[in-house]
Amino acid sequence: MTDETSDHTVDLSDPSEYEDIVSQRAIAFCHLAKVADSVRDEQVKEQCLIMLRKLNASIRAPSTAEVRSIDGGQL
Repeated sequence: MTDETSDHTVDLSDPSEYEDIVSQRAIAFCHLAKVADSVRDEQVKEQCLIMLRKLNASIRAPSTAEVRSIDGGQL
């Protein structure tokens, strides 16, 4: 069975390609899950798991989630 889907219309590696915040967080969640799965450093893995929990909570209740920029400043 071959996958006939095409991801060329949207760059799936770039969460900013998605207009809504929930989709952006979902894509970020997927990328972070891959990192958490592949990293060998236990401290880094623990930080990834903490971020995954926070992302999961923000996806479930986006209106109550605190939105921050990459550098940590509040938006």
